[in-house]
Amino acid sequence: METLKRAVPHTDPKADWLPPSQRLKLERRRHPRALLSLPVRLRWLGPLGLESEFLETLDAGRGGLLVACHESREEGTLVWATFPFDSGASDAEPETSAHVARAKTTPSGGHLAGIEFSDPSKPEQRVGVPQLPANAATRNLHSGPDRRRESRNQLALLIRVRGADPSWPDDAMTMDISRRGLQFCTLRVYERGEIVTLTFPRGTWNSKGHRHARVARITSHPSDPRLRSIGVEFLS
Repeated sequence: METLKRAVPHTDPKADWLPPSQRLKLERRRHPRALLSLPVRLRWLGPLGLESEFLETLDAGRGGLLVACHESREEGTLVWATFPFDSGASDAEPETSAHVARAKTTPSGGHLAGIEFSDPSKPEQRVGVPQLPANAATRNLHSGPDRRRESRNQLALLIRVRGADPSWPDDAMTMDISRRGLQFCTLRVYERGEIVTLTFPRGTWNSKGHRHARVARITSHPSDPRLRSIGVEFLS
């Protein structure tokens, strides 16, 4: 089950990330950011699965945002952002894949994270498309070449996966999807050929609410050796 966290408001001034006098001099972002406080929900992969934090941005722009987190986060950590987040929305809200580009602990002990949204046009930032070297085809968790008959669209969507033991569901994030299947990332162990049931949140493209699928591919994710990318094919 997904773990929910709410960050403790930090007491550091917003200028703790960079003094205002230095921001323009040292700014290397492709897109400028503005001081902006809006609600945001971030999902992280924790040791027991997905964790969620409900925060407020310190600044935001087209390329990412800055937040004060409940705990420290390592640079490169995967994250999925819903921004701005509407806690009263009845249907699923869009989520954007991203990663921690910068991390800092402030003098008062607060934790700041600079979140950079993934750019689908750059292979190294396409969350869910593992970039394995040619000689790794039979190493790690790779279980066969990708023979997709249809192209897939990048889509970050929270799903619940039930395998052989339905009492221990896996809350995971999709990475891409097509009419025939999808790919999601997880810390759980799956077997090729395993039958799973995928449950989708209300208000998504799947009006049935759930789909049965077969695990077709298992690859290691380039961002974290513990993380697995699971490709499944729909059965119904």
